[in-house]
Amino acid sequence: MRRFRFARTLDVQAAGGSLEVWLAQSFGARLLGLAGVDAAARGLLIPRCRAVHTYGMRFGLDVAFLEWPPAAGCAVLRLHEGVGPRRALRLAGRRTRDTAVLEAPAGAFLALGVRAGATVGVRGCGGRGAAGPPAAACAG
Repeated sequence: MRRFRFARTLDVQAAGGSLEVWLAQSFGARLLGLAGVDAAARGLLIPRCRAVHTYGMRFGLDVAFLEWPPAAGCAVLRLHEGVGPRRALRLAGRRTRDTAVLEAPAGAFLALGVRAGATVGVRGCGGRGAAGPPAAACAG
C-alpha cells in the first residue's frame, strides 16, 4: 500500500500472539488510516491520538485505545470490536499525547486475546529506522 510504503512496522504482542502493525507518523497516514484499503493483513498504530473515524472503510475494525508512550507495555484503556464504516470513536478525559490508537481488522483482537485492562507490548520489528527502543522511536 502506497501510503505505508516507508512506514515503520512494529510488533504488538498480546497474550494470544502478535500482530504486525504500521506506525502512522505522517499527516496522510494519520488522517486516512486504513480507509480505502480492500483488506489489511496488518494493523495500524496511531500514537498521540484519542479519536478516530471509520469513514471510507471497506471492512470492519477492532479499535483499542492504549496508554502512551510504551514503557514496559501499554495498558488497554478501552476496546471496540467490529466497528463498522461511518463511525467516529473518541476517548474522553485523557490528553492526546498520553493516548494511542491501535486498529486491526475485525476479529483480530479476539484471536490475540486483547481485552480492556490488559497490557500489550510494542516493539520495533522492521521498516525504515527500526533500530532503537520503541519508546524513543514512537514518541516523536
